[in-house]
Amino acid sequence: MKIICLQIKASTRKYLAIMKHLPQIFVFVQFSSLLAIFLTGPLLAGKTTLIIFEISGFVLGAWAILAHGGYNFRIAPVHKEGARLITKGPYALVRHPMYLAIILLVTPLIIDHFTWLRLGIGIVLLADLLLKLEYEERQLVRAFEGYEAYRKGTWKLVPGVY
Repeated sequence: MKIICLQIKASTRKYLAIMKHLPQIFVFVQFSSLLAIFLTGPLLAGKTTLIIFEISGFVLGAWAILAHGGYNFRIAPVHKEGARLITKGPYALVRHPMYLAIILLVTPLIIDHFTWLRLGIGIVLLADLLLKLEYEERQLVRAFEGYEAYRKGTWKLVPGVY
């Protein structure tokens, strides 16, 4: 029985160590995936429709950064001490416009210069962003008193869909 308890304590410590570094793991996977996609094909899609999606992603990302006023913006899904809840600009439409911007930027690149490798990397990136989004949602609920009300009035990632 003592051995089982020690094994449980050891696995709990490993779990807690991983959870402590989860924000950095999310960022590492995100940037590694983006880098891999950017290194395995052109940075600009060749078809006009896909370029429009890319530009939309860039504009949305820039708009989201501007909505922060340069103060709250963080890459890791952790909030700054003294941060405020941003609900204006693109945040009035979706709670995670930066993640949507990344998806809009990368999806055309994968479609236009398709390989199974790029698709696999895109799936890893999407899974990472969705897990990071859920992690961040839990952090924001704890950090901001008005976040629950904000959640009820906005879409998580894609207006009208999710």
